[in-house]
This record gives sequence, C-alpha cells and structure tokens, in this order.
Amino acid sequence: MARKKKNGALTLTRAQRRNGKQYKNVIASVGMSQVRAAKFLDVNERTSRRYASGEWPLPRAHRLLLAVLVHKRVSPDRAEALLAAMWP
Repeated sequence: MARKKKNGALTLTRAQRRNGKQYKNVIASVGMSQVRAAKFLDVNERTSRRYASGEWPLPRAHRLLLAVLVHKRVSPDRAEALLAAMWP
C-alpha cells in the first residue's frame, strides 16, 4: 500500500509503480482505455486510475480475467457477449 508523506503526497514503491505500468500495458494490448477497463472490470473510473498508478493493487480476479483476454486473444466486447450468453 502507498504511504503518505507528511505533506500528504503518496510515495509508491518500485513494485507498485511496476504493477501500475503492467496494468496500463495489458489494458492497452487488448484495446482498452482506463475508462473502458473500469467499465469492463465493473469498478469506478477512479479505481482504474489507482490501479494504473500503482496506488492500489489489482485484485487477483481482475488479473486472471485480463490474463485470459491476452492469452486467448479475446476482445473485451467478445468476452462481454459470451458473458451475456451464459448469464442472460
């Protein structure tokens, strides 16, 4: 978790910054913006920005979902269509 300095600014560890960069790279590789990723992951846009900055860790379920999209080369729109077909 990010630590706050005395002036209120956040201090992120190297690992947090790396995780945020990885999140940005993964969502970009499947053609999503941070806003689109927020909708896809069913989170607030601010949460997606916090994932991208490394301020908040990406939950395991979200990491798994994004990994499947990348590995199986499934677009977010196709994944949502499959979901709608399985759980109407």
